[in-house]
Amino acid sequence: MSRARFLADVVEVVLVGYGDNAADALRAYDLARKAAGLGPLPADFARVATADPGAILAAVDETVTRRLASEATSSLTTAQAVLAAASARAATLAAYGATDTVTTAVRRDPRAVGWERFDDVGTTCHRCLVLIARGPVYDVLSGSFARHPGCTCGARAVFRDRGPSPEAREAYGLYLAVDRQEFVYPDGHRFGGQPLSLRSVLAAERAGTLDAYRPPTA
Repeated sequence: MSRARFLADVVEVVLVGYGDNAADALRAYDLARKAAGLGPLPADFARVATADPGAILAAVDETVTRRLASEATSSLTTAQAVLAAASARAATLAAYGATDTVTTAVRRDPRAVGWERFDDVGTTCHRCLVLIARGPVYDVLSGSFARHPGCTCGARAVFRDRGPSPEAREAYGLYLAVDRQEFVYPDGHRFGGQPLSLRSVLAAERAGTLDAYRPPTA
């Protein structure tokens, strides 16, 4: 298969995934709007976000080029690495179907207050955690939703000024705990006595070992 054919196939997969994610997000937006007592979506909300095939092609092509450049020689392993990298990039690009739909709908919907970032998968990175901790502060002036490779975050519309969600409060609490240096490497560790970074705290939390880094209280 030629590179051009491969890229075209990946772009087609992304377009289908983007469309499916956009449709699912719009249905969820409609349900959330009705639950807030605002009624159904306006008729012109039938489709609020569309993918850009040219931008998708450029993004996938850049990923393939970068992956090939990192390999010393061409081999089956190289092909597998390129396929894995292109697949991961495709999944990230397709996921924008949902977030583009929500952020665009919020900009067009006069009844929406804004949107908030969330992650119900549980693999939040330290950078995204800080964004989640901000709560429902994103609005028409906040710019677009950005995601890194493998990001599992989503955007959720907010229809009333309800303050941060429980997830945002928890994220902010963890951020403050790290800022107060409440988690420290124990004696005997090569970093003994030093505070953990937010990234390290998240890793320890997922591993179920976070309590080991809380200094004993007097």
